Amino acid sequence: MIFVSKYNFRKALRPFSLSVSLVACSTGLFSAYRDGFYDTVTAVLVLLSGVLLQAGVNLINDYADGHGLADEFQRRIRRNFFCGLIAFAATVPMALYLIMHSGPGLMWLIFFGVVGAIGYTMEPINYKRRGLGVPLVFWLMGMLMVAGAYYAQAGQFAAHVWLQAVPISVLVAMLLLSNELRDYESDKKEGMLTLSVRLGYQPAMWLFRAGLLLSYLLAFVWVPTAILPAGWLVIFAFPLAAAPWLLSAKQDPVARKLITVMTGRLLAGFGFFYCAAFLINPPL
Repeated sequence: MIFVSKYNFRKALRPFSLSVSLVACSTGLFSAYRDGFYDTVTAVLVLLSGVLLQAGVNLINDYADGHGLADEFQRRIRRNFFCGLIAFAATVPMALYLIMHSGPGLMWLIFFGVVGAIGYTMEPINYKRRGLGVPLVFWLMGMLMVAGAYYAQAGQFAAHVWLQAVPISVLVAMLLLSNELRDYESDKKEGMLTLSVRLGYQPAMWLFRAGLLLSYLLAFVWVPTAILPAGWLVIFAFPLAAAPWLLSAKQDPVARKLITVMTGRLLAGFGFFYCAAFLINPPL
């Protein structure tokens, strides 16, 4: 049974998931700061545009659900879709400023990021339905967003930024996977062939847990290197992994309904300490 509340503005906005853009953009900005590149106006615009872009994607995310639903559902979906377009439009002047400030390389990152994000649930692409949502989110909302934030400040790419982006990007992908785990039964019933439905619940659960562990492992791998020597700080966010880890094992979908919210909190906590690691002993 579908409840109208599913399409309420706040539900459609998915505010807990906005930690993705905040953490990914902040990682790129702190990496640039560590390398000696910093501009306050640029940093603010990067964070604001990143949040608006993700908010826009979240709000248009349910548009494909509208066919065949009652008028009340369709009105709410159309309203959210329109608000999503407004969020996209609001980023245009900011994006133009950032491109003029940083260079044309940022334009291509923004283009591929927006096209890929829109194609997540929009037909005829619909990566989610094809089971490609998790790997695409890893690249689009993780790797490219971190690299784009760095480029906006530095006006160039650097190899170490892509490596620094991996732990965060893995957790971003796990946030999406937690959403698939939460909705596993309903997605399967509706014929939505997400990655979790294609794999089966148990393999998807272990993939989710492996992703959580991999994020921490990679942060510690960077410790003895010049990539991020203070990556050990993420250990302080380790307790936040307990809730999503335990919830992933729940067989009752009602019992695990908070798994996505708790994974969002883990991403926010992990991201806070990961970004703080850039401020310890930065190279001269």
